[in-house]
Amino acid sequence: MIILFNTINKQYLKTNYKILNPLSIFIYVWFFVLIVHKLYFEKQYYTNTAYILILSGITALAIGFWLFAKTNIVNVNRCSYVYNEDIMKKILFILTIIEILRLIYMSYVVFSLAGSFSMFLSNNTYVRNLYLVRESGLIENFTEFFLNINAMLGYVTVGIYSTINKKIKIRYIFVWSLLELLYAIVTMSKMCFIVFLSVLFITCMNNLINIKIQKRIFLRYIPILALVIFGFLLVIGKQRNYSQFGESIIQVVINKAFFYFSGSVEALAKYISLYTSEVALGKNSFTIFYRVLSRLNIVSNNSILSSHSEFIDIAHESTNVYTFFRTFYMDYSFAGFIIGPFLMGTVAGLFYNPKRTSFFCDVCTSWISSVLALSFYSYMWGQSIYIIILLYAYFIDKVFGEKLYLKQDF
Repeated sequence: MIILFNTINKQYLKTNYKILNPLSIFIYVWFFVLIVHKLYFEKQYYTNTAYILILSGITALAIGFWLFAKTNIVNVNRCSYVYNEDIMKKILFILTIIEILRLIYMSYVVFSLAGSFSMFLSNNTYVRNLYLVRESGLIENFTEFFLNINAMLGYVTVGIYSTINKKIKIRYIFVWSLLELLYAIVTMSKMCFIVFLSVLFITCMNNLINIKIQKRIFLRYIPILALVIFGFLLVIGKQRNYSQFGESIIQVVINKAFFYFSGSVEALAKYISLYTSEVALGKNSFTIFYRVLSRLNIVSNNSILSSHSEFIDIAHESTNVYTFFRTFYMDYSFAGFIIGPFLMGTVAGLFYNPKRTSFFCDVCTSWISSVLALSFYSYMWGQSIYIIILLYAYFIDKVFGEKLYLKQDF
């Protein structure tokens, strides 16, 4: 059924089709996740209902995307323009400097918590817990927000600049990959590096106009990307001392990877079998608005969804991630498996403009696609920064205006 959706998607979009359009990404991810889940969990006590609900959600998202993917409601009248390479290079240079400062700043924060570099190396798990529960002041929070949102903008800008003139430029890809790898090691976070790779790869692919070039790049770099992620997980495994589990670190990392990609499905299935929905009607799926209302004392702080859910035991593990479907289930009960994905498909379709050059639309498509790619893990739009990055991209597009683009010669 999932393969059928992808075939229909290709036929429907026709000349607007790109290998990594938002719907295709969503389909690829869930096809992979459901297969891994079937392989990893030998005994599945809860998942028959969950499978039906997940397929219903995929169908709803596909319909929402198809309704708006060819309408071009977000009008960008630049179909005969290309990016100005010199301006994009200057913007990317500034963002690279900011990213270096982010790495230095976060290194200072983490090593201050650890007390020394040797403590960081020898007691990594302890330091990570200190980092996760630390309390920051207003200035620290604003500094981290400024650095993080420019990093998110940089992920897309690297992809755009590296594919201008239909050529892959390796230099900035290498520099940013190194910076993000170091950042992930310092902050002890595997998610941030995986997010960077997904956004970068999606942006690069979507800015290669020729579908044949897209297919060739996709087939060439997907295995490399998989090896990079596996190598990174080995580094994280060494950092978190996975060898303590009594198996080889490679075996532990493989098991962790299988659980990482499939555990959320099993957790979702068990959750909906044990708990009824509170029918919060948008409290969890529109968290950003609730945060604003809480600042105005219209709603209480405890109305806001926490970024971390409660743990649930599945098989021989426990997890606190449930896919993004749980958020919609909590808000709208079983109808949420239709309502939430349909709305997300609609938003993805509105910003999908494959034949029009627009920095704003490129940033929106890349980050919306990344949110959909990580839907197997959690609801990323529960964090305000994933919404604000879209507004920030609009601001940048308006500030630089036509300087970002050059008229294309035919």
